[in-house]
Amino acid sequence: MINNFDFKTVINKNFSKKKLVNFTFRKARLKKVNFSESNLEKIDFWNASLEKINFKEANLNNCILSDVDLTKSIIYKTNFLNSNLSHCNLNGLNLKNSFFRNVNLREATYNNKTIWPKKFNPVLYGAIKSNNKRIKIKNKKSNLFITKVAKEIKNGSGFYAFKKYFSLKEVNRAKKIILKNSKIKKNLHFSSDKKNNQAYIYNLIALDNVFKKMIQPKIIMDVFEKLLGKKFICGLFCSNLLFPGARGQKPHIDYPYTGMETTWNRFPINPSNNLIFNCQSMILLDDFTNKNGATELMPGSQKLNKYPTQKIFDKKKVKLIYPKGTLIIFNGLAWHSSSSNFSYSERVAILGQYLPFFIKPMSNLKNCIKKNNINKLDSGMRQLLGIDLIHPVENFKS
Repeated sequence: MINNFDFKTVINKNFSKKKLVNFTFRKARLKKVNFSESNLEKIDFWNASLEKINFKEANLNNCILSDVDLTKSIIYKTNFLNSNLSHCNLNGLNLKNSFFRNVNLREATYNNKTIWPKKFNPVLYGAIKSNNKRIKIKNKKSNLFITKVAKEIKNGSGFYAFKKYFSLKEVNRAKKIILKNSKIKKNLHFSSDKKNNQAYIYNLIALDNVFKKMIQPKIIMDVFEKLLGKKFICGLFCSNLLFPGARGQKPHIDYPYTGMETTWNRFPINPSNNLIFNCQSMILLDDFTNKNGATELMPGSQKLNKYPTQKIFDKKKVKLIYPKGTLIIFNGLAWHSSSSNFSYSERVAILGQYLPFFIKPMSNLKNCIKKNNINKLDSGMRQLLGIDLIHPVENFKS
């Protein structure tokens, strides 16, 4: 039986010296709750509001405490083995006598008043030392830029490119892994050519940590939240290989807009660009050139709200010629296609598809993660994989 306190308010409760099994407090409001000397292993406190909480000598091993403010809690001789504290506020806490090992502190914040255990370096686990004045100024400039990019994708050209966003080391590692797996099994997807000259590999996040970084760059998390809403998900994350001789695609728009094609006739009404159902990312693992199958896109076509026609596309399309390492993000309604690869080598890229949380994804990326590793994921990955979504409910029994 699961003791579900998700979204609930818990005030003046005493759980001291107890073993809490199958409890969840996701997005709950907890005030004046005593967990001292309790066994809270594997409990989920994701995004909970904690005020005057006593965690003295508590066992918080394998717990999820991401997106939580712990500054108003008592932390003394508390165990945090294998716990997820990503995006957690630890400013001013005395953690000197607590135990940290194999913790996830990705983008957790601390300051000069935070006292850590001896010889423990929080930066190695992803924590960020905050300077409040500098952060406010930086955030203001950052928010203006994010808004600018979002407007360009929605009402401008429909795309935005960040040249050499990823390092050559990251790009070369990702390409090496993709090419190795393409030789094991070519996972073919739709293509306009009849030969096996185009391949897709779908389980990238299961292959290496470099792909877990590439699926959630900060600029994507910030810009797409403005366009798709909070808690948007990733519906597809795969590699695209165009081998020499691969012919280009017909112009298209991406899922779920594919249902607008007249031969499919699946879309109930013409969509409005005011409510975006799909944003895409493309990471270039090779230089995109005129000859090797660079993506073509028709600027501003996302505002037409209709399925592409070849004649109009050919007149107004542009080739996205950029160096490897570039991150391109674009509107799923923008008309685009890959061009033919006339070069003597493969052209490799990574494609990401991001959707509002209420759109059914094309692939279940959660299946790429082993069950015993789910709790180790940071809050960004949990969001993109839809792990913390309330619906659909999966605990029904027949």
